[in-house]
Parts: sequence; C-alpha cells; structure tokens
Amino acid sequence: MGFREIREAKGLSQNRLAIEAGVDRSYVSLVERGIQGPTIQAIVKMAEALRVRPSEIIRRMEDHLE
Repeated sequence: MGFREIREAKGLSQNRLAIEAGVDRSYVSLVERGIQGPTIQAIVKMAEALRVRPSEIIRRMEDHLE
C-alpha cells in the first residue's frame, strides 16, 4: 500500500512508527496489509512520523489501486 515501503526505507519498525505516530501497532499492521483503510487523521500522523507529506502516502495508495 505504500506505508510499508516508506516505513522500511526510513528504517522504522511497525512498533516505532506506531509509537511516533500515536497509533496502535496492530493498526499499522492492518493498514500495511490492506485489511483496514487508514483515516485521514492516521495518514497525517503517520506521514509526520515518517517525515513525508501525506500526499506521498495517498499517491502510493492510489498507485496500488490501479
């Protein structure tokens, strides 16, 4: 979906991303596996933790839909 690729490129574990974004680790896992769609608020929080623009995450999500 894009989260995983960005997270791994930044060298963050799911747990570290969850802590820095203020979300549950299981939520990160569900989003990365495409089981749960992220809320806009979660996208913004995770983008801040990943130090990328929210639009980058959304663009990657769109790319996976095609």
